[in-house]
Amino acid sequence: MSVLYHSAYHSLEESNQQQWVEIDLGNEYMVSSFEIYNRIDFQEKLDGFLVIFKDKTGLITGTFSHSLWNNVTSSEYKLTLDAPIRARYARLEKPFTPSNLEDNYLHLREFKIFG
Repeated sequence: MSVLYHSAYHSLEESNQQQWVEIDLGNEYMVSSFEIYNRIDFQEKLDGFLVIFKDKTGLITGTFSHSLWNNVTSSEYKLTLDAPIRARYARLEKPFTPSNLEDNYLHLREFKIFG
């Protein structure tokens, strides 16, 4: 298994829009797993996140979410897919709700994609 991409990210400001980051892997790969690491002191910031994988045409090939009701209690989330999926783009979204308007930053320490 090789690392296809990893990076850190922090949105610039509070927003009343959905916060997201999309990564272009540069080519299509068979993605087998991904890992998300958040700041240890702000693990709840990723509560309810959504990861969307798309092929080179932008067609969605896989969607993975972590429910708001699961209450993220760890600063890391790791998922090995049941079957690899073809992807060129990986998008991580933080849901927007009126209740998190004052705290609608998206930040993460690392987003690793493996193939």
